[in-house]
Amino acid sequence: MVMALFGREREIAQVESLVAQIPEQGDALVIRGEAGIGKSALLAVALDRARALGFATAVASGVQSETHLPFAGLHQLIQPMLETAAELPVAQREALLNAFGMGDGQAPQPFLIALAVLNLLGEAAAAEPLLVVVEDLQWLDRPTTDVLAFVTRRLRSEPIGMLLAVREGYATTLDDIGLPELSLGTLDPSAAGELLDSQPAKLSAGVRWRVLAEAAGNPLALVELPIALDREPGPPSGEFLPLTARLERSFATRLAELSRRTRMLLLACAANDGHDLREALTAAGTVTGTELLLADLAPAVDLGLVTLHERSIRFRHPLVRSAIYQKAGLLDRQVIHLALADVHTPDPDRRAWHRAAALDHPDDSVAADLEQVALRARQRGALTVAVTALRRAAELSEHVADRAMRLLRTAELAFELGRGELITELLALTDPALLGEPERARLAWLNEMREEGRNEGPQRVRRLIVTAEERERAGDRALARNFVRAAAMSLLVARSRCGASPPRHRAGRTAGRARRRSRVAGRAGHTAPRWPARPATRDRRRARPAVRPAR
Repeated sequence: MVMALFGREREIAQVESLVAQIPEQGDALVIRGEAGIGKSALLAVALDRARALGFATAVASGVQSETHLPFAGLHQLIQPMLETAAELPVAQREALLNAFGMGDGQAPQPFLIALAVLNLLGEAAAAEPLLVVVEDLQWLDRPTTDVLAFVTRRLRSEPIGMLLAVREGYATTLDDIGLPELSLGTLDPSAAGELLDSQPAKLSAGVRWRVLAEAAGNPLALVELPIALDREPGPPSGEFLPLTARLERSFATRLAELSRRTRMLLLACAANDGHDLREALTAAGTVTGTELLLADLAPAVDLGLVTLHERSIRFRHPLVRSAIYQKAGLLDRQVIHLALADVHTPDPDRRAWHRAAALDHPDDSVAADLEQVALRARQRGALTVAVTALRRAAELSEHVADRAMRLLRTAELAFELGRGELITELLALTDPALLGEPERARLAWLNEMREEGRNEGPQRVRRLIVTAEERERAGDRALARNFVRAAAMSLLVARSRCGASPPRHRAGRTAGRARRRSRVAGRAGHTAPRWPARPATRDRRRARPAVRPAR
């Protein structure tokens, strides 16, 4: 049964109306608001209403620690429906299973994956209307949000409703596709007072006024701050604290009631990139040196910090997870991550991320593992994940030359993503003196692309052509062709801005050289790239570069 909500009558009516119309027409709604504002509670109202009407439901929740795992959120959402995947067309079924690492290892095909998901949801909805609920959308992996964006645009003809909750201040791939939004604001003073007065803790008039002022209408703060204050020996003192800091302190204060065994188990759950309770029990048991049981988690369940669903564990709110992790000491976090790395030995990606999280110093073996994580992520169509992994690999490199090389490759991936500000940041960290001649040429090309809009006229064109000739003599024809194309583009930009052709005795000869070099490089073809080719993804389509970086 869903708890009573104060001051949300209009919002409840809107989500219940969406649920009620699902049999006649599908639709989607984005619920946006700050942390603790009541998004989860509103989703619970919708789920309760759907189940009362006999509808089917599918639920997924984003977790920060899983954002680097391609299609992790999608697997969570449709895993109960995978048994019907055999009925999908062969191409769709194979693409979907490959995305989950259950196929023959071919690179995922985003369109076929999205189409497969739409068909699975449609088949489920054919039996009974379906409500799909996604919580903490901002922490889902990018490939999953791309699929959700595809599906939400095609719901009208299906008895499927979709509610997606996202935290304020986070951009997602669904922001620009025209979905209706419900913005949750703070509670008005009357509703905030009613919610506060419904809590078990009895507050003096002065403390009550301060709680209302500091909570500023945030429902989660109105529930949690009285619990924290009730455990303090005297009235609160000190200056006003930022709301988010105050909330996390409230959650951390509640942890003091728990034994070390329970706190370590909660820390393992918070640090883990999944919801499997067995993984957390094993890791925490390794750290404490004792066998931990489900009973060790009972005090945390009693306090309302977590809930159990069969063999999975869920935190009541993301701030609970954040507070538990941040409250723990550095050493505890490191040993938990090391234990989780052992638990995830069969999964090289998860193992590598946990090994990296346990380090505060360079380690070449972990850097090499993360480099492989980046390679696999790129093959799976997750460039954002690849950039994160390769940059972390650079940070953990023991030798400065290896660090410079990995930073350069990270910048090249950032170029494919169209992340200009990230390219600038990475190039500033890359010392050209630590690179070989071919790598310095790649670095030069990235710098040229970063400043592509600058009009230097024939001078820049000549510089690019000279560099192209140098790279061709060195046997790097792919990079030579990139410099030639950049020269041709620069010449076109210069002409369009000037409104007239540059002086023929300079620009004409330069243009002729550019055309000749382009024909020669075009016949030569590309050399083998350092990174394997990847299918087009939403990341790439969003900012497709005019020229591909040579590896």
